[in-house]
Amino acid sequence: MSKDRSLSIPKPCSASWDAMSPKPEGRFCSSCSKTVVNFATMTDQQVIDWLARHTGSVCGRFHPDQLNRPLTASSSPKKPRRYWNYFIALLLSSTDLAAQTQPARPVIQQLPFGRESRHLLGDTVMVPGLTSPPAVLRSRVVDDKGIRVAGATIMYKEHKGVSADGEGNFSIPAADLAGVRTLTITAVGYETLKVDVNKLDLRAVMQPLLVMNMEPMMVGEVVTVVRHRRSRKKAVADTLAKIKDTIVSCISPIKKNFTVYPNPVARGNSITITAQVDKPGTYVVQLFDLSGALLQSTTAAREQLSGAMQLTLPGKLSSGTYIVRLSHPGMAKPYTQQIIVL
Repeated sequence: MSKDRSLSIPKPCSASWDAMSPKPEGRFCSSCSKTVVNFATMTDQQVIDWLARHTGSVCGRFHPDQLNRPLTASSSPKKPRRYWNYFIALLLSSTDLAAQTQPARPVIQQLPFGRESRHLLGDTVMVPGLTSPPAVLRSRVVDDKGIRVAGATIMYKEHKGVSADGEGNFSIPAADLAGVRTLTITAVGYETLKVDVNKLDLRAVMQPLLVMNMEPMMVGEVVTVVRHRRSRKKAVADTLAKIKDTIVSCISPIKKNFTVYPNPVARGNSITITAQVDKPGTYVVQLFDLSGALLQSTTAAREQLSGAMQLTLPGKLSSGTYIVRLSHPGMAKPYTQQIIVL
């Protein structure tokens, strides 16, 4: 096999890997009555050796990093003719012949379950002539203890960025990084991390880990203490006033003009918005990130806000702090409240 050969899965299968029966080389799929070979645990040389020993169509499980790039063989000499025979047989079995003898494939979709969604299942196709795969920046965000930072936000332009997955992994096409000098990585509870793009190798399969440091924080209520001399009469009057205020607040608590709950809230869930408003007409409810980018906007009538209005947050939001804003042309200034999205 020449070094410019690569593997691809044109039509990934949606079958669940966990639901398949274990086999020596992988697992048996009852949907297509095939053994799915687990290539995800093999090195490039092991994949090459396996394909050299087999002919015909093969269904396999791969990590995305193994696909659409040249396979790297070891320095030991191989028999290129056997690989070429395999390539011809694989092309024949995956085109017209396969279409005449095999049943139709199910609808193709991304795997919907947990960690296995990072692997692809399906018939493998050898792609010749691929000298250089599209450059993609791939890396993982971890903290100073090596724990993966799920949901970290990686901004590479003023209003453009990506979010790390549940394992801290992310990827950015190199074309999107044209002219970009710095990556800004943020996450709740961590110090902001700046990464120099010029020091990264965009052709590498995986960049070194990007390490974030915990942000030192003190949590608690802030109290200002002022000491001064007071007369006994004044001290008694102040004490009685505080007792009165406490009793009144317990009997008839003051309602806030604008409330948003629950807070914190999980992404994709709904928040409830209530407001004490008296202006007729339509109110605008908006969701912003801390950079000021508008993420969501809707309208509500006064009656909705006086009761309880439901707003569903986008499921693709990154973990972090956001701002809910309520405005009306007749209001002197809009209501705003910060929320934390987990």
